[in-house]
Amino acid sequence: KRKRNISIESLQFPFSEYRKGQRRMAVEVYKAIKENTDIFIQAPTGIGKTLGVIFPSLKIYVEKDIDKIFFLTAKTSGKEIAQKTFNTLREKNLSIKTVTLTAKEKICINHIFSCNSEDCVYAKNYYDKLNSALHAAYKHDNFDRELIERIALQYQICPFELSLDLSLWADVVICDYNYVYDPTAYLKRYFNESSGNYIFLADEAHNMVDRSREMFSAQIMKKDVLELRKSIKGQFRDIDEILNQLNKELLKKRKELSLEDKIHVNQKQAYIEILSILKKFVTTCEKYLIGQRINKSQLLVNYYFEYLNYLKIADIYNEGFTTYFEVDRNNITVKQFCIDPSEIMKKINSKALGRVFFSASLLPKDYYTYLLGGNENSKYIELKSPFPQKNFGIAVAGSVSTKYKDREYTLSEISQLIRDFVKSRKGNYFIYFPSYQYLALVKEYFMLNFPDVTFLSQTINMNESERDNLINIFRTETGVIAFAVMGGVFAEGIDLVGESLIGSIIVSVGLPQICYERDLIKIFFSANSNGFEYAYRFPGMNRVLQAAGRVIRDENDKGFVLLIDKRFLQRSYRSLMPEHWRHFKEIYSSESLTNCLTDFWERC
Repeated sequence: KRKRNISIESLQFPFSEYRKGQRRMAVEVYKAIKENTDIFIQAPTGIGKTLGVIFPSLKIYVEKDIDKIFFLTAKTSGKEIAQKTFNTLREKNLSIKTVTLTAKEKICINHIFSCNSEDCVYAKNYYDKLNSALHAAYKHDNFDRELIERIALQYQICPFELSLDLSLWADVVICDYNYVYDPTAYLKRYFNESSGNYIFLADEAHNMVDRSREMFSAQIMKKDVLELRKSIKGQFRDIDEILNQLNKELLKKRKELSLEDKIHVNQKQAYIEILSILKKFVTTCEKYLIGQRINKSQLLVNYYFEYLNYLKIADIYNEGFTTYFEVDRNNITVKQFCIDPSEIMKKINSKALGRVFFSASLLPKDYYTYLLGGNENSKYIELKSPFPQKNFGIAVAGSVSTKYKDREYTLSEISQLIRDFVKSRKGNYFIYFPSYQYLALVKEYFMLNFPDVTFLSQTINMNESERDNLINIFRTETGVIAFAVMGGVFAEGIDLVGESLIGSIIVSVGLPQICYERDLIKIFFSANSNGFEYAYRFPGMNRVLQAAGRVIRDENDKGFVLLIDKRFLQRSYRSLMPEHWRHFKEIYSSESLTNCLTDFWERC
């Protein structure tokens, strides 16, 4: 600690100068942590957000006697950028230990995924092997996935549990949001009881609204109860009897509800009748778990955690929740759905001394500060793009409708615009759609009518290796065109600098698909006249902003974005555009698009 503190106090900014806006960002982060308040930062791509929040957090580390920094991010790319930033600072003589937590399923090195000592040699005698593994790892400063897996193999020890134990010895924990915010997955060794001198740095914080709703919701299905009873038949009579009670209660509820309506909402409280049954189930299972008698019944273990999760969500149930029932002839699903996560977020945020939420798209201000647990004392800053405006071209196709009812009729116009756009200059392009369904519709038409244009396409079942391969093609080849979906892995958190990406088309305003839960959000917030905005418009425009943000990544980048949807010209959407978008051109034909692109590339 002494060595770390001395290195922090003497640490200089790693580059000769700050990027435009980056110094202000660092100063505001430092002040917010010092004053123990939240800060929300809307900062366009290229400012250097990760370094802009990490550097001031380190500078206040010693002054505030910080116990640990938690760098929170939803994507692997975010973790890699954080690791790279700390490595850059180590080159400037920073002495600090960081650990990166990887999901248990991803880092498991056993031939089967089973967390009991009978099936896994890495779980067997874990604590007998732990000290040797910790000593081997501690010789290093960066406990990343590669190092943890190497040490785990060397000492035949579980890599996931090793990473958790290494976190006790690390100054910085780089991990997913759920390790701090999820009621069933948070790190109990830090957040179980009281708060601590922690700093939360939440990267790509726009993702946290939907993620928090997921983390604070839980469901139970009758068909799962029957499946579980079948799997333990003849083994655990007391557990089977409890499951029988649960099945009867769910059957009773299903009979009360009309099958004419698939979904019923009639409760602003938890479904009280099943809570006592679930508590008996969990308590009984724990007796067997302690004796390691049900380790072989992985399905029973899984449902133990699932029902425990349901009970934990019931414990935090408040006015921002609703319970709904989805029924059909053979099943009923009971879901505790978190509509408004703000109060729970506030409570979790209070466990840290400083909370920094940052993203390239945190507009509008009130939407994010409210739902992510901010209050009247929270700070919010919006930074301007640091790059020359002439390097970024943007246009809106103001005559095209991408509304669901119009999609068949505008296929020709959209396809022609795509063809003209990618033919205007040889380079790499992404074409983004709001859904796989819409992507497939345009893809089929485009292939039939423009066979001279070859392109790649994101698929719904792409694995990690296939995704990495597509990104590598963009980084190593020229003339690459790919169709992708907004909100997906190719629309957020990737860096395609220079000629790796010179243009993108955003097809539609990105509204999430209409669904029952979105409509519940709409109804809930309609009391404040923000129903449609909170449920659809704000999340949709955020997806648009993120996808467009892939184009300009540094001060030398030049690129063009085409927005296809007449709704972008409406005041309600224009008001959500960042300042460096306000110079967009309106185009109404292929000819006007070609002229606009020609003029832009000539000026560049």
